[in-house]
Amino acid sequence: MCGKEKDAEHELTSDPSFVAFFSKLPKKSPETGTIRLFDRTDYYSVHGQDAHYVATHVFRTNSVLKCLGAGGKAGGLPSVTLTAASHTLARPFLRDTLTSKQLCVEILVPAPGQGRKASKFILETSEASPGNLQAVEDLLFVSSDVTSAPIVLAVKVSSSSVTNKAKTKSIGIVFADTSVREFGVADCIDNNLFSNLEVGVLSCRLLLFIRLSVKEAIIPTGTTDRDLDLSKLKAVFERCVVVVTERKPSEFTPKHVQDDTLLLRFVAELSLPSALSAPSASISYLSLLSDPSNHGAYKLRTHDLARCMRLDASALRALNLIDAPGSAVIQYPLSRASFIFIPQDDYLKLMPDLHRLSKRFKKSIASLEDVVSVYQVILKLPGFLETLEGVQYKHKEHKELIDEIYIKPFQAVNENLVKYGEMVESTLDLEELENHNYAIKPDYDERLYCFRLTKNDAKAIMRNNKYIELGTVKSGVYFTTKKLKALSMDHQEATHEYQRMQSGLVKEVVSINLDHIIAHLDIIISFAHVSVNAPEPYVKLKVLEKGSSGLILRDARHPCLEVQDDIISFILNDVEMVKGKATLLIFDSVLCRVGAGSDSQLKGVSTIMAEMLETASILRVSGIYTIFLLSDCRTSMYDGFGLAWSISEHIAPHIRTFCLFATHFHELTALDQELPHVKNLHVVAHVNQEDASALREKDITLLYKVKPNVFSIHVAQLANFTENVVKLTKWKADEPEDFATGQQSEPEDSDKVIDHSRVGM
Repeated sequence: MCGKEKDAEHELTSDPSFVAFFSKLPKKSPETGTIRLFDRTDYYSVHGQDAHYVATHVFRTNSVLKCLGAGGKAGGLPSVTLTAASHTLARPFLRDTLTSKQLCVEILVPAPGQGRKASKFILETSEASPGNLQAVEDLLFVSSDVTSAPIVLAVKVSSSSVTNKAKTKSIGIVFADTSVREFGVADCIDNNLFSNLEVGVLSCRLLLFIRLSVKEAIIPTGTTDRDLDLSKLKAVFERCVVVVTERKPSEFTPKHVQDDTLLLRFVAELSLPSALSAPSASISYLSLLSDPSNHGAYKLRTHDLARCMRLDASALRALNLIDAPGSAVIQYPLSRASFIFIPQDDYLKLMPDLHRLSKRFKKSIASLEDVVSVYQVILKLPGFLETLEGVQYKHKEHKELIDEIYIKPFQAVNENLVKYGEMVESTLDLEELENHNYAIKPDYDERLYCFRLTKNDAKAIMRNNKYIELGTVKSGVYFTTKKLKALSMDHQEATHEYQRMQSGLVKEVVSINLDHIIAHLDIIISFAHVSVNAPEPYVKLKVLEKGSSGLILRDARHPCLEVQDDIISFILNDVEMVKGKATLLIFDSVLCRVGAGSDSQLKGVSTIMAEMLETASILRVSGIYTIFLLSDCRTSMYDGFGLAWSISEHIAPHIRTFCLFATHFHELTALDQELPHVKNLHVVAHVNQEDASALREKDITLLYKVKPNVFSIHVAQLANFTENVVKLTKWKADEPEDFATGQQSEPEDSDKVIDHSRVGM
């Protein structure tokens, strides 16, 4: 350590009374999920086990550790400091601790009356947690370090006599976003195993966890009659890498909501039966009532779980919907035709996060850069309006739709922001923006409401009572007169009054609604741009409601592949599950069990047990509008075949939904002879054989094009397996049937090919 770090080290080592104070604090450590920081104005200090954690994860060395008090390294208090200047260490550490490591952070400040070398500290604000960053948001959100605000989720499980008989439970879900000041409520029915909650809502960072960036969940503290349910909930959250915070059951009381509704602008959504209990716990945990600026500022909306398709954790992995850990998932597919043709967008690249900027203005911590960011948005609004108003429409209803959704809201926002733009143009030096400098205009500085003379000419005003010398700089001497000074003061007072009124206007006009409108517009523009610039014209699919038709796609291609810099050759796919015109059937969920499951030795769950539990959970929550992607369970040949057959035989005639079953059991292909809904499919392979007599010259290329029928053992021949291996493979393929009848055949030279690959239903 050097510079301020050395000063900080000296202050700590010279204050032994702090060691006694620290020893009396409640025991907390990274192992228990909490880290303590002590704010010492110019730097933060960390002590005890927290100091070892910081030394390991921040400095990557124990040499930074210093021991306070008697005993030295053997019995002293390990300590380390983090510089607060420019937030070079504190900000990255807090960001990583809260978002990546999922730990809570307490920042203690000196107690009243304590000076710079304070030995007693207090917790001035509530601790920061992965889902509640209010205590440190000014530090984390000062730049783009944190790209999305975390969400706190409150869950309340309840049951009634009716639901108990049916072995179902009612689950109330409330998520809170403090950055945009919004609550979302949802209500769903689930069974005793929480299958719908795990697969449809919370399973391994699913719908709410990825789409809403849920980092923390609030649940009631367990009691005798709730322990079983809460233990299952904790297991779900643990798999989803979400921090669980337990609160008193009394906070999950509907009667408190009536007292807490002063935060809300709309309370009609509180009519949901189970969701009524969860908002009060979120409000209490986030301490929202303590901040008067929150009163009447929060919106409450209903989050319809049936509106979006459900994707389980296996589906996210199998379909590659997450590009990297911590990254956002694609927007969840909608499950209603009426919603599909309205919101289809992604945010404009040049638009800032107006939600966060609005909050910074309300808290009076906005910088000049924030002011300019909003000003640049204002400059783009007339262009948006002009473009939208110039669109030619074939039908009158299309124009009315654009006017209602985009043009009218843009016009209202643009009118309100005119004064804001004038204020920025009159006070900021816009020419300096080209150099990325954010500065006030020189003529806005009070020093320029005066005169200036060079040092040589300034001799004329020296010792003259008519002139008041303001200061001497390298460029000359600044001076004024009594009359000019009075006029300057009047001008400054008028300017301050103008600025005060405009600052109030800023808080009003930097509206969150603008962010929603721009986001919605960007999606439509993105889709239009991709369609117009595609190598081949796009065809508008006919989207039907559930149960209206099948799923038919012809020459389907992926738009992301077409915009690659390098020319990528890919195969157009045809998908036709029923006969008819090209249609797109709406499904409410995609459920996958592909590949090997993850075992848990500590819980006594083997790989096959994990796979069967996952399959059983999928079958319980499936419906007629579900798509299955399944593969064999990794167990013995006979058990695996029996499971594959029984699962397929259950899905085809009973659930009657689409399923792609990848299997290695060729006997399973016989299902297409027994069940009319079962079809055998395979992926087409291109064989390039330069010399028919030379087997080694054959080259196989999978074309990723699905066709009827299945692969055969002759693929092993094309892959240059030896003749003996191919013969043994054919013999082993017949062995299960022969073993069942007590007859085993020997390998024989036969050209018989047994097809096996995929079963489609």
